[in-house]
Amino acid sequence: LAPEDDDYGPLNQSDLTRPGSLQADIRTNSNLQDTLTVGKDSNVLGDAVAGPGTNPPSIVINAEPGTIHGDQAAAATTVALPPIEIPAGSPTGEPYVVPEGAPVTTDMASCDCSSISVGAGATLILTGSGVLHLTGIDVGTDGTLDVSGEEVTLVVDSLQTGADSTFSSSADHLKIIGTGVGSITFAKQNIVNTTHDPASLAIYVKGTNGLTIKKDIEFYGAIYAPEAAVHIDKEATIFGSIVAKTVDVDKAAAIHYDESLRESSSEQGGGDAAAVLAWRQL
Repeated sequence: LAPEDDDYGPLNQSDLTRPGSLQADIRTNSNLQDTLTVGKDSNVLGDAVAGPGTNPPSIVINAEPGTIHGDQAAAATTVALPPIEIPAGSPTGEPYVVPEGAPVTTDMASCDCSSISVGAGATLILTGSGVLHLTGIDVGTDGTLDVSGEEVTLVVDSLQTGADSTFSSSADHLKIIGTGVGSITFAKQNIVNTTHDPASLAIYVKGTNGLTIKKDIEFYGAIYAPEAAVHIDKEATIFGSIVAKTVDVDKAAAIHYDESLRESSSEQGGGDAAAVLAWRQL
């Protein structure tokens, strides 16, 4: 877990002494034993903060066999985690299906669709701005969903992407809100948010159905799932921030905290979107 440099390149040992390098903190509201566990060959380039009243902090923070390069301390107060509000509305219309291999462009305003399914090798460019309620989004193998526009909100019961697919956003701000009915899964080698700007994508997960980011994915964005588990599979790379009930990070995965998110805000989660509430190397 590390702060991110300007070009999103990999960090190395020289970054430990770079001014401002130790700012990728991890934090939990809990004071239960071993809530923050840093596994073998894992490094946290920042502080580890246990829940209020923890004495000593090492009860909650288990830094072995990994390394925490910052300080270890107990927080003075808990971090408030506001509930996720679902925008008014519901899915209408019929399922919108893009056949395999087909390129299609459609505007959100004219998409009277209850769900979106992008076939294998197909491309859907979703233009316009606004709020779209869907029972689900499914992007097939090698498929592409490109969301453009200025302010776009997708309210979904579930979201699944296939292997080697691309979830692309050229929108100024794309917000994905999971209603909690189903889960959100990005499959392996999927590139999420091709703008490479973490501040342009926010994913909110309501309820206990979690979010999974599979092997070899590059993900740029902020995740807010205060009641759910977030799983980061091996060799995935996250550029952004995570707030969740639990966060499991598999071997050879990396989280680069983007410091620009500290200045960004939203009506859901606000500045707390920089906190990681649980960390375990599997």
